[in-house]
Amino acid sequence: MNAQNSEQILNNRLRVKTFIDVVRWLAFQGCAFTGHDETFDSKNRGNFLDMLKLLASYNDKVGKLVLENAHKSSKYNSPQIQKEILEVLAKKVRNKIREDVGDSQFCIIFYEARDESKREQMAIILRFVDVDGFIQERFFDLVHIKDTSVLTLKNEISAALSLHCLDIQNIRGQGYDGASNMRGEWNGLQALFLKDCPYAYYSKFLTPPLLGRNGKLQLLDLLSNNLTGTLPPYICFGNRLKILNTEENLLVGPIPNSLERCESLSEIRMGRNFLNGSMPRDLFSLPNLTNVMLQSNRLAGKFPIFLRNDSKLVILDISDNKIHGELPSWIWRLRDLQILNLSHNYLETLDVNLNSPKTSQSSFYILDLQSNQLKGQLSTLPLHFRDDYFYHAGLTRLSSIFFFSVLRNKFNRTIPTSMCNATLLEGVDLSNNLLIGMIPQCLIAMNLRVLNLGGNNLTGVIPDSFSEDLLSLQTLVLNGNQLEGELPKSLAKCNTQLEVLDIENNRIQDTYPLFEEHRHVASPYFAI
Repeated sequence: MNAQNSEQILNNRLRVKTFIDVVRWLAFQGCAFTGHDETFDSKNRGNFLDMLKLLASYNDKVGKLVLENAHKSSKYNSPQIQKEILEVLAKKVRNKIREDVGDSQFCIIFYEARDESKREQMAIILRFVDVDGFIQERFFDLVHIKDTSVLTLKNEISAALSLHCLDIQNIRGQGYDGASNMRGEWNGLQALFLKDCPYAYYSKFLTPPLLGRNGKLQLLDLLSNNLTGTLPPYICFGNRLKILNTEENLLVGPIPNSLERCESLSEIRMGRNFLNGSMPRDLFSLPNLTNVMLQSNRLAGKFPIFLRNDSKLVILDISDNKIHGELPSWIWRLRDLQILNLSHNYLETLDVNLNSPKTSQSSFYILDLQSNQLKGQLSTLPLHFRDDYFYHAGLTRLSSIFFFSVLRNKFNRTIPTSMCNATLLEGVDLSNNLLIGMIPQCLIAMNLRVLNLGGNNLTGVIPDSFSEDLLSLQTLVLNGNQLEGELPKSLAKCNTQLEVLDIENNRIQDTYPLFEEHRHVASPYFAI
């Protein structure tokens, strides 16, 4: 008898587990459960029953316990059972969201609409900062309401929050979509919440979840607003969107994966938001994409290992994020790439094929890798800079600034003389690395405006190769090295433009004034 009872218990558990798995999968995919005709002879009994039938065909144990093989008193096929399982899952999700919110402040967002039965319903979304410092936006509850009057909405929202011990005093923002009375400045819902909590400020937010779904959208420019929320997944429906600009807003969440299939895109500008997650794998392979600007977000993960297609990228700016791992070689195969800014990330290593003949095809105007954790030799980087002036439609003015920076990394060995081949280079910052050896004479002879080699382990003397023809030098920083000898006398030729000369914490031995010409310099900054 005990063995029979134990077997029955195991069978019941397997049956219920199968039902729960089907309900969870259908709910996650947003699929309908029931069908128009669920009778045994129907060719389409609905997703729930047909999914059970599919699972039963692969598992004999399941097949003996579900559908027509189940005991008449425990089939568990009814819509009521399905709803009860859904409600259990919904409670577990809400409890997890409530746990993540904790006692911290949060924002409330509401969508009001009618369902298929014409009943008013209200979706409640919570926005909060999790324990890792990321902004999260979670669908929390769906409440049916008898009308959209202000008091009804206020009472329903307050009841839903109180049920989960969410204190109204912790609200730090509110946003709405739907009924017009939800936007009233004085007598609307936001005014009532402001009365209860003076910090529950109203803000606009990105409301249409089907934005771009009409298939005709070609340009979307939302620059510099207070838009919050996440980007809708169907933003490029119809594959006609060419320019997407959401810079300088308060958007959260990941970049929609659907963008990597948007072959019409030429410009993506999403900088200065709170986007997180990883970058879509094939985003940089889009055939018409020229500008990608994702700076100042919270993007993480790694670069894709390879590109699916050739790319026309001209500008790539992913600075000030949390990208880590390897700096891939495919970036240097982008023939059109002119501006590359990957500064302020957590990049660690260089691709071993980075400087191969097949890889080294890019020629930059700006190459900014500062504030990462890159290590190895500078000679590994293909340092090719363009020898012409630059104008691109993505920028507003002519640019003649040719800039290279690896400030605050872990590069070692000597400074490669190949850098001197970039004759129009105007700014070089190699400071705060582990560089050794002597300063290349050709580097001093370049017509630079800024040269910063501070915070390394450079030795020897400063080359005496400042030329009368090179009158552009404004900043020369050599501090924190082991340089010795006297200051080069040819440095006096730079007096007309020199604004900063910093040679502190070295072994320089000279007299001050360093040379007669320094008596006539108008208030430069000297650090010796």
